[in-house]
Amino acid sequence: TFKNIELEMLPKQRRMYEAVRKEILEELAETDIHKVPSMLAKLTRLQQVTNSLQLIGAEPRKDQSIKLKALDDLIEEINDAGEKVIIFTKFKTMLDIITEKYKKYNPAIVHGEVSSHALPEREALQKCKRKYKDRWRAMSEEERNSILKELTTSPRQQEVYKFQEDEDCRIFIGTTEACKEGLTLTAASNVIFIDYPWNWASYSQAYSRAHRIGQENAVTVYNLICVNTIDEKVFNTIMNKKSMSEVMLDTSVSKNEIQTQKAY
Repeated sequence: TFKNIELEMLPKQRRMYEAVRKEILEELAETDIHKVPSMLAKLTRLQQVTNSLQLIGAEPRKDQSIKLKALDDLIEEINDAGEKVIIFTKFKTMLDIITEKYKKYNPAIVHGEVSSHALPEREALQKCKRKYKDRWRAMSEEERNSILKELTTSPRQQEVYKFQEDEDCRIFIGTTEACKEGLTLTAASNVIFIDYPWNWASYSQAYSRAHRIGQENAVTVYNLICVNTIDEKVFNTIMNKKSMSEVMLDTSVSKNEIQTQKAY
């Protein structure tokens, strides 16, 4: 089930958003190809403003993010229902803010800097023998296996195990690109997108971390969208890309229908 939660930005957010938007329009009036990277950076800045003014350097305050206010309500509701939740954002800075805000829920965290590499079992065993020396032989088999498991499991996978197995870990927080494949997060029956990638594949692969084989419950995907902002533009873009891909892959669709979709 998909639920779009439409939000009106807070006054300070709206003022900053309009200032950045005006700056973009003024530059576009005289733009050339050399300014395109600058324009893309400013579009990213607009997305950051809709998330939180902290992402553009403002001091932490309660009146700087309508999305964090909405997230508070959702997290409380989901937690009261005894369910777990995954939160996705494309910005590492936003992930850090959310992690600090919800640390009481003992969150599992995966972003691009969380390593997916682990030691081979033989190397792990040699490392343990060097580190523990005589104590290694004195340990019980259970203790040795526990240490070896930690060394042969990547930090990324350890976060997954934490979320899947630890009842005290109620939230998984990840960046969309880092989490779009290779993770099984079926302990969650709720997924929240704070913002969106530019393509449908990354979006659908992200929520599929919960909606996959092994999931026993219905999954609800929440999209936080600031109305009349770039949020709507990006979200509509990925929905249009989804429609386009479905049309192009559907062999039962007529040629005329495909041409119409292309034109749209």
